[in-house]
Amino acid sequence: MRSRPNNRLRHLPVLLTIGTLAVLPINAGCNIVGPATYLISGPEKVPAAFTLDPKRTTVIFIDDPSSQLPGREARLAMGRRAEEEILSRKLVTDMIQSREVIAITRGEKRAELTTVASVGKALRADIVIYALVRQFTISSDGAQFIPEAVLEVKVIESSTGKRLFPAEGEEPGSYRVTMKEPLIQSGVPTTRSQRTIAEVGAAERAGLALARVFFDWERDSTASRREETER
Repeated sequence: MRSRPNNRLRHLPVLLTIGTLAVLPINAGCNIVGPATYLISGPEKVPAAFTLDPKRTTVIFIDDPSSQLPGREARLAMGRRAEEEILSRKLVTDMIQSREVIAITRGEKRAELTTVASVGKALRADIVIYALVRQFTISSDGAQFIPEAVLEVKVIESSTGKRLFPAEGEEPGSYRVTMKEPLIQSGVPTTRSQRTIAEVGAAERAGLALARVFFDWERDSTASRREETER
């Protein structure tokens, strides 16, 4: 399979955003959940959970088999935002657009690609960042606008099928990224266009939380310190 001429991404000097970021207040509480969860008073440096090889072609696979996401637009936004952040920080130099994963895993084609590694091979990617969407909502109670997403993350080497992250000794699905924002407003968007803007904005911020797995970042929280084990 030959690579499509426009399916690769290089370093981006400016992060692209969808209009929702200008419409919705941004005060994201993106928490990385691994063996322990930390809610810290004041800024704290959160270390990268895994370091990507900058020389290896990488693709992000946002997988949503249980249809947690409201539609294709949100799925595209999540993958695109993660790509932009990873590229802007020069964590890798060559990425295949995540939209290409959607294109080759539709319908009957999905049955031919039985593993995450096979998807990577089909796109000629060395590394696949796989994010399984476990939860996504902009309102869990239908009354308050509180976006939330949970992604189960792993990194797969396409040529061998080896799981690079979490380490092979860890349980599959042991590393999750949680994006839960504070109350943005009482009530939820009512019109279709307003809801789409809200959903895409939440998906973008979940994409940022996914990208943060791979670099050090500072967390701001007014909450008291709490540590709890999660497996």
